[in-house]
Amino acid sequence: MARKPFDERTQESYLKIYALTGRVHDTARSLEISPGQISALRRKDPEFDRKCKEAYGLYQDRLEEEALNRAVIGWEEPVYFQGKVVGTVRKKSDRILELMLKKAIPSYRDKAAAEVNMTGGVLVVPAVSPDAETWQKQFRTNGEEQSED
Repeated sequence: MARKPFDERTQESYLKIYALTGRVHDTARSLEISPGQISALRRKDPEFDRKCKEAYGLYQDRLEEEALNRAVIGWEEPVYFQGKVVGTVRKKSDRILELMLKKAIPSYRDKAAAEVNMTGGVLVVPAVSPDAETWQKQFRTNGEEQSED
C-alpha cells in the first residue's frame, strides 16, 4: 500500500482520530500513513508533538469519564426469562470505582509495609573464583573447612 504524504490536512485528521482512539498505529493505518511518519514529524516539529500530547490527554479524559460513568451511573443490562427480555437491571463496576478512589484519595491506597530482620555476618566472596579442585580442597560441600592431612 502506498503511503500518503503527511500534509497539514492529514495531520489534523490524525490528531482528531488519535484523540478518540489513543492508538498511533491504528490511526495511522486508517489514514494510510505510516507510524514512522508520525514519529519522524514529532521529533522534527515540537508544535506537532505538543498537539499529539494534547490529543492523547483528551483521549485519557474520555476514558476517565467513561470509567466514572460505569462506576457511578452504571449501565442497563437486559434480564431474560424463557428467552425473552422481561426487563433490565442497572449494573455498576465496583472495581473501577475502587481504582478511581485509590487514584484520587490517598487513604484508599494499599499500604505496603515490610519488616526485615537480619541476623548473621557478612559473606565474603573472592573477586576471582578459584578453580573447582582448589575449592573442593579448601571447603567441603557443607561449608566446613577441610583439614590438610
